[in-house]
Amino acid sequence: MRRCGSSSGGRFTGGGGQKGRWPGFEGKRAAPVVKWSHAEAMKKKPSGRGDAAVTGDGGGWMRRADAAVRRLVALARGTLRQLSAYRVGDAALAYVAASGKLLNVLQIPMSEISDQAVKKYAECLPALRVLDISNCLKISSSGIEALGRHCKLLVQLKRNMPPPDVPHGYNTVPNVVNDEALAIANTMPVLEHLELAYGLFSDTGLGAILTRCPRLQTLDILGCWNVRLEGDIEERCCALESFREPWEPMYSDCSSTGSDNDDDDEDNDSDN
Repeated sequence: MRRCGSSSGGRFTGGGGQKGRWPGFEGKRAAPVVKWSHAEAMKKKPSGRGDAAVTGDGGGWMRRADAAVRRLVALARGTLRQLSAYRVGDAALAYVAASGKLLNVLQIPMSEISDQAVKKYAECLPALRVLDISNCLKISSSGIEALGRHCKLLVQLKRNMPPPDVPHGYNTVPNVVNDEALAIANTMPVLEHLELAYGLFSDTGLGAILTRCPRLQTLDILGCWNVRLEGDIEERCCALESFREPWEPMYSDCSSTGSDNDDDDEDNDSDN
């Protein structure tokens, strides 16, 4: 039988639920936070059962981080609902999977988790709704496809990546790779919020997402320089509640017009 577990590295944050709290947790409905050092996280003991949110900052070695996560997952006693961790490995995902049936939020950016681990344990996360695998360089389109097939409740995905190397020469762009965008489009139909900064996909991948993810509300494709927003792609993007285009540092307001004219009017008024 497969076991599933949770992971994080460095410091940890915990939140208490309605049925029980860990030491230091306060509040009833909200999930307040308590900071633990790495050593403290290894010593904490829960006083009851309930929801838990565990957050880790990077720092420390992955092996030690994974061991601390294993301890925290054991303390959660199968009630883990949120986990945020940086720079964890395959062992951490295995621990998460062991307690993953109730897990709603998994944020593991900059981690060393592999496609093989994702394919093995994705089925242990059926309740997952929010996922952040930004800058996880060992996860590819096949891992994303496995997550989409097994995590059918996903409404938010963050898959931001490091900026690609700048190609040599004028008017050049990175090589087009649509595999990840197509994996998202083909397996995550209920997505509402999507971040794909510095992705290598083109209008083909973006169009597939817009077509097959009809509930999409917010989209961030900053730095996706292969995207051209040709045909009706730009209009469909601007119809979303929030859209960050490839070349803009801020979210664009597609409904606003005449901003330059407004500036000119202000200048004229000041002259008068």
